[in-house]
Amino acid sequence: VTLFRYHKGNILRSKGTQRRTKKQAPQLVSHQFWIDSLVDHVVVTIQGAVQFFEIWDPTDRFQTDATAHGPLAKIQSIGGIYRAFLSTPVHPGEWTLKLQSKGHYSVYIQGQSTLDFLYYFAVPVEGRHPGLFMLDSPPVEGLPTYLVIMAIGLNQTKLGSVQLQSVNLETKTGNLGELKLQRGDSRMDLLMAELPQTLSTTNSFSIVVRGVDGEGQKLERSAPQVATVTGSLLELSRETPVFPGRCVSISWKVTNPGASKNYGLKVISLPQTPANISNARLQLGFNQTGTGQIFLNISDSALPGSVITVTLQADNLDSSADPDFAHIDLLVMPQPLVETISSPVCNVTSSENSCGPPQSPCRSQRWTATLQIWDKAGIRSVQVEEGPALPHRAHGLVELVTYTSDCCLQQAELVVTNLLGEKYRCQVAVLPPDLPGKTVTLTPEDFRMVADVASAANRAVVPPYTIWWWISTVFLAVCSYDLKAPIYHVWEAALCWEMMAFHLIRE
Repeated sequence: VTLFRYHKGNILRSKGTQRRTKKQAPQLVSHQFWIDSLVDHVVVTIQGAVQFFEIWDPTDRFQTDATAHGPLAKIQSIGGIYRAFLSTPVHPGEWTLKLQSKGHYSVYIQGQSTLDFLYYFAVPVEGRHPGLFMLDSPPVEGLPTYLVIMAIGLNQTKLGSVQLQSVNLETKTGNLGELKLQRGDSRMDLLMAELPQTLSTTNSFSIVVRGVDGEGQKLERSAPQVATVTGSLLELSRETPVFPGRCVSISWKVTNPGASKNYGLKVISLPQTPANISNARLQLGFNQTGTGQIFLNISDSALPGSVITVTLQADNLDSSADPDFAHIDLLVMPQPLVETISSPVCNVTSSENSCGPPQSPCRSQRWTATLQIWDKAGIRSVQVEEGPALPHRAHGLVELVTYTSDCCLQQAELVVTNLLGEKYRCQVAVLPPDLPGKTVTLTPEDFRMVADVASAANRAVVPPYTIWWWISTVFLAVCSYDLKAPIYHVWEAALCWEMMAFHLIRE
């Protein structure tokens, strides 16, 4: 766990730059850090232009860097880097590090503990599943955001339960405020706090969680990394699987909660994959959102099980601020076993309408059609062309879809997307009540109009009388094998069965 961190200046500058810098007078500074009862094996790391230092424990005992083995620590020095290993057991309380520096330096103190925490940022969402949606990015300027803390090791067997009470957002120049932690409804180890709305892209802060142990003694944990604030929210999503040799589409969404911005969008993929973006430039006003697509051509040599990482980079063309990023990992799947050369079929199984003559008021009259859609790959979505999505439900091997409209619109075109990402269209129209429903199917390959639905169905499913013919042929073939009948009698009987089945189906 991280107990303390401090960084002054750039300790990694080149030596030439250091020679040109004006010499500074040595300064004596003090740093306080807290070690609680749940911490052991503490290591203090000091790096940079430090002339000497002292370590003081809560009982006012101290040890200097000149003493390699002392009462408080074992100190090692390698090339300007000091490491002090505090003796165990470590005395709980407030420790002090005093040092004299003549330039830039850093201090990093860490230890081992059974208490730690993870965190992420989340935004509130409404709808069917309200709650907090985890961001895969830093907090966004101007967007209401929560800090969610996931505590590890709250129940301690020796010292009782630990209570985490607050979180501090600390910067180099001070404190952005103390936030009270609230427990989640379902989990005791999940805590949250709403971030202040005043956070901006100029703020970078460290997260420090504070609480008490089972004996009421102070606890403190710091996150090892520094958090930043971004100016825009970038999101990437994908609905179709990724297969070798195919093109995959990724949807992107950029939200600008702040002032008007001009963006330059760039796509980066690892391993490198040919990619195109629908719009490389984007202008968004206050609280506006832009959307588009990224198209990737997956190589034929892509191995199933491999991962392609796609990054969307958004540069603010109006300022020198750091760019914003969003990432998505694409898992390459094995080639599907489903044959996609046969066309799906959609048939109208029932149709009702109250549409009157052309002169009648069409707004008050309605028509309804129920369709059966058959697709080997399975159905992902059904949507009215340039309209809303329609609910669909499984019914055996087919999906049932019900479409309703007023009589002012006499026909509609439905866009069906299967689980492989292929799209095709089904047309449905108002029909007289006494006629069976008809629809038109477009193939996923070329979207050509099919004039007669029977011709489309024949390419995708076996006609019923053909099924009877095959069943009869197999049945008679088995019988002929047992009776040693000549084979031409078998085919002759099969043809008779086919004619009988054909006439039965027509009747």
